[in-house]
Amino acid sequence: MDASVVILTKNEEGCIGAVLEMVFRQEFDGDYEVIAIDSGSHDATLEIAGRYPVRVIEIKPEEFGHGQTRNLGVKLSKGKYVVFLTADAVPVNNVWLGNLIRPLKENINIVGVYGRQIPKKECYPTEARDILAGTGLVAKIKFINPADQKQIDHFNKHVWKYITFSNVSSAYRRDLLEQHPFAEDLLAVEDQEWAYRLIKNGRMICYEPTSSVYHSHNDGLKKLYGRYYRYGRSFKKFIPDRSRGTIYYFIKITLYETALDYIFLCTYTIGVIRKIFWLFKLPLFRIIKNFAFYQGFKNTV
Repeated sequence: MDASVVILTKNEEGCIGAVLEMVFRQEFDGDYEVIAIDSGSHDATLEIAGRYPVRVIEIKPEEFGHGQTRNLGVKLSKGKYVVFLTADAVPVNNVWLGNLIRPLKENINIVGVYGRQIPKKECYPTEARDILAGTGLVAKIKFINPADQKQIDHFNKHVWKYITFSNVSSAYRRDLLEQHPFAEDLLAVEDQEWAYRLIKNGRMICYEPTSSVYHSHNDGLKKLYGRYYRYGRSFKKFIPDRSRGTIYYFIKITLYETALDYIFLCTYTIGVIRKIFWLFKLPLFRIIKNFAFYQGFKNTV
């Protein structure tokens, strides 16, 4: 088996059909399996998945964890390469899978690849700008020589850029994941913790923009706060840089990002009424997001 595509699901009836439709349209030079690990769906997710040749594994909701469930997917997989795809990320075309795995085939030193994300139609402008800021059109390979102190210092100084990585759409060598599994004690960002750990040890991580998915979230304020609080709590466990846990940084980054949001809104393709609406909501969304991260990152519990 060349590849295993692992999708984690729970109540994804609105998008799982479109995701699986594109997954099974892939023009891939090899064979691949699709595994869905469902953690307690009570909508039509399993019924829709049953229409496709998917191996469905059901677990209890309390057994779910971003790291541990993905580690389970690795154990269940048979492919040389393991691909993770979130249940609301729709591959853009039929070369998504091949292009995502290609860097692993071409360079034995690359251990993980993540693809480009494109905001979905009607995506909130704050979310759209954040996504587009982190996913350009140029491929990148990120690594350091752990024997070179200057490179270690550069990594520590720019650690947030180095560890940008996403299991929204990613590919790994299965043998490496077996040797270096995801951390299971994090609320989120298990992908970036993995990248942090592997890059520190001299491994190569690749960003491959020719493998693209449509993916974004339109979270309300309460859900947005919860998501970024979990991010902050999780990053705190392994990032030595404490600067983002200060009130000074919260104020500075909120003012800076809000200014960029307004510039972005001028060119963002949405209706005039929605633009006027977002003129007033942009600061609130940015404050909630950054304050939640600040609260999580500085939390000492």
